[in-house]
Amino acid sequence: MEYYPYLEKKLFTFHWTVPELGFEWLEAKPVDQESYGAEQAEFLTACRSAGGQLPRYRSYDVFAETGLFRTFAGTKPTKDGIVGFANNYGLLSGGIEIATSDEYRARGQYFEGWVQEIEAMKDVVMLWDAIGTGDVDFLSKFIRWDRRNGWYYVGPEIPFHGARRNFLISSPIKDAEVMALLIESDPILPANLTVSELVNRKMREHGTMPRLVWHKTKGQTFQMVPKSLIAALWIQTAKAIEGNRKYRQCDECQKWFEVAGDRRADARFCSDACRFKSYRKRRDEAGRLSKEGLPVKEIAKRLGSDVKTVRGWIG
Repeated sequence: MEYYPYLEKKLFTFHWTVPELGFEWLEAKPVDQESYGAEQAEFLTACRSAGGQLPRYRSYDVFAETGLFRTFAGTKPTKDGIVGFANNYGLLSGGIEIATSDEYRARGQYFEGWVQEIEAMKDVVMLWDAIGTGDVDFLSKFIRWDRRNGWYYVGPEIPFHGARRNFLISSPIKDAEVMALLIESDPILPANLTVSELVNRKMREHGTMPRLVWHKTKGQTFQMVPKSLIAALWIQTAKAIEGNRKYRQCDECQKWFEVAGDRRADARFCSDACRFKSYRKRRDEAGRLSKEGLPVKEIAKRLGSDVKTVRGWIG
């Protein structure tokens, strides 16, 4: 029986680990060459510890960062961009066992796999955002109408694959009841159906397991536990779409966060820590500009503040 003292009573909970030394790209081959092929490729793997010591890991609650799926969608699909995300949040899954030419063994993930997952998430987020703003021109690039066959989706090209995520959304033969709700000139509802299909496919692909876990005060609790980080990100995406949740990007750390509960719609920071850090930076910058002889009014204008606050900063 598993025991998790930190669990809250919620449907989804998930903790993931990140090596303290971070990640690096290695040229290697899969150990299981029958399943993954024998070609050498670049894999993202945890940095080696000095002296052969076991790497140390930290753990974090994936769902505590409410806009993590958006942060992932905005990750640059480059080696540096992927390393930056992984150093904060870990591998997307457990990876596969790989071996380098000097017989070093580790677990890693293909560069191509990372890029494809980033682009898939970005495609869904862009469609969802366009639905939210009613951007029919953007949606019409991907959501198409054909008088004979109905509505179909023409997605962007899949990186390294040469194909597109194309499928029939709804047709007179397949979905007569749904077709009755659709208007030829309006791609909004077909776009919603497309988003549902894309997210559902990814959740099926990556998997989530129902489990009973023990809590010291609540007893047995039913939890839906993702199998991996990427599975958790798609669950978070689905929950965001379900609740039509709103997000902003933190002015300080650039992470996305949900605007809900006690957060105002115009909140600029994801946490008090970021708000205080931004405050200190602006205060220090005011002092520097004052020493250069800049007038108080100009300093206030540059820092987006008011004259009274700036005078308090520079004394």
